[in-house]
Amino acid sequence: MARLNRDTSLAMDGLVLKRKGTYIAFSFWERPANGKTVACLAALPVSHEKGFSEYLYYVIASCLKNEGYEYMCIGGSETASLDQFKKKLDPRRTHKLQTMRIRLNASRPGSDPLSASHLTLVS
Repeated sequence: MARLNRDTSLAMDGLVLKRKGTYIAFSFWERPANGKTVACLAALPVSHEKGFSEYLYYVIASCLKNEGYEYMCIGGSETASLDQFKKKLDPRRTHKLQTMRIRLNASRPGSDPLSASHLTLVS
């Protein structure tokens, strides 16, 4: 494992996993000022080995726990299979997310596209 950021003045950090000199996964996150919940912005394995994605999150969580963080936000789930995967990680807190579709009506150059736009809440 290699850390992406050794400069503690930056609010971003991350890690890279290598096996036998080959990169197999990376992750990066934002370090919050309050030291409680970390926004994990990406966690991407290159390998498709069974259990490797779970292992990547385990390594990230271990790293963050050692730095004193309490929680990690792993983002929303755009698909049912992604939601199922994230539930496997045994989340302590969840938030129901909703999607909004915005249809912009920009029929004339220079017109305000938001003035005649429509918002639709997707369930």
